[in-house]
Amino acid sequence: MQKAKKKIKKKCIKIEFSNRKPNNFRESVFDILHFIFENNYFEIKNCAYHYFQKYNIQDFQYKAAVRNIIAGVFRNYIFVEYIANNYCALPPKEYTSNKKAVLFAGIYEILFGKEPAYAVVNENVNIAKSRISPKFAGFINAVLKKISDAKHKIFIARTNLNISIKYSIPDIILKNIAQNDFCKKNINDILLAYNHSPHYYININRIKEKNIDFKKSLTQDNIEFLEISKSIGFPIKITKLSKNINAIELIKNNQAYIQDLSSFICSQIIADELEKLEVMIDFCAAPGLKTISIINLLKNKNKKIVLCDIDATRLKITKENITNLISDKKILNNIQIIQSDALTHIFDLKHSKKKYLFYVDAPCTGTGIISRYPEMLMFKNQNDIDELSKTQYMLLSKQIKLSPPNTIFVYSVCSITYKETFEIIEKLKQNHKNIELLPISIDLKNNFNLPIKYQLTDNGLLFIPQKDIIDGFFISKFLVK
Repeated sequence: MQKAKKKIKKKCIKIEFSNRKPNNFRESVFDILHFIFENNYFEIKNCAYHYFQKYNIQDFQYKAAVRNIIAGVFRNYIFVEYIANNYCALPPKEYTSNKKAVLFAGIYEILFGKEPAYAVVNENVNIAKSRISPKFAGFINAVLKKISDAKHKIFIARTNLNISIKYSIPDIILKNIAQNDFCKKNINDILLAYNHSPHYYININRIKEKNIDFKKSLTQDNIEFLEISKSIGFPIKITKLSKNINAIELIKNNQAYIQDLSSFICSQIIADELEKLEVMIDFCAAPGLKTISIINLLKNKNKKIVLCDIDATRLKITKENITNLISDKKILNNIQIIQSDALTHIFDLKHSKKKYLFYVDAPCTGTGIISRYPEMLMFKNQNDIDELSKTQYMLLSKQIKLSPPNTIFVYSVCSITYKETFEIIEKLKQNHKNIELLPISIDLKNNFNLPIKYQLTDNGLLFIPQKDIIDGFFISKFLVK
């Protein structure tokens, strides 16, 4: 998927931290939040990665604690800000970024954390004293104790709050999601998923090695897991981690890779079509993991695959993934990787006799994966949704015009807004009379041991995000005559 550019980042930000080494994980939380607020750079994973590298922080539990608090602040940002407005003398916008970092982290932990309130208060007071001023430390002490004492009352009152404040979802996101009646009906499931830590799946990579004893390997790594597929065989749900997921032996040895169930199902739909065809062109291919799943699923792996992406950095990751996860030289020789913009690059295929599949995993608002990137809620507005919807339509419309007859298209986005999903297909039907929608036939109930909620129409298949089950995702399939 081509990554949508975030307009909040006005310039290229150099991620730098002071030489003052943190004494505990809450000081790390402060440092990273301070940097994010100071620079309006809402990239939690990237900031945390650079921070841990700088101070050579390796401990999994330490890093997890830091990430969880920072993600929790943004997952509950509107509610935390609401509480700050009601329990502080000044609104949060009046505080400098360092003061806001202590205040918001403290409020989040008091309300949602598992640590004793006194420990949260004491450590945040010490941070305020050493990093800001003794006066502000006194303020933090008073505010956090006041909120801690009122915690029960706060959560009783929360039940009656506006849904946007209660679940920390901007009104504009709610409005766009609710345009789809199915999403509106299941809004509580969606908001619960948004407000919860993400789940993880791994897929076993049988291109590399056919007989992998993944159960033994995961057990030795002290990883708890669940086999969720009845017939397909290799999406594995991780139910409890004892280490960073990238440190699992299966992942380190390229015997498995991380991919959500929704993306795997999309790969299954593509693989079923590609069996009958000769060439696949993936116009927004990074980071290439759907390609790995497609090849794993193909019976006939002798297919020509062209992977394109506009972003050079992400394309480099794609090349690394393809090289590391595929050892078969014959398969590798059939894969071509190209840096290109799907809106401007022209494949001269009009007169080709080959049978093609065009896959467009378009840039989107990411409203299906908010649990993984809660900071995205900080910069989504109606203009973002409208512009991305235009881009999605333009990508598809252009490639429809350039495709040879009888090309099959698969379109997907990790978004659930009506504008980016079913409405795109409606517009294509209106403006391109030479397309024929193809039914999506995958037996979800019999293939997976999970209560997956989905909407299946002639225009496509939509998964809503569900806590501990699946990311939000949309897939549509059509033929260009």
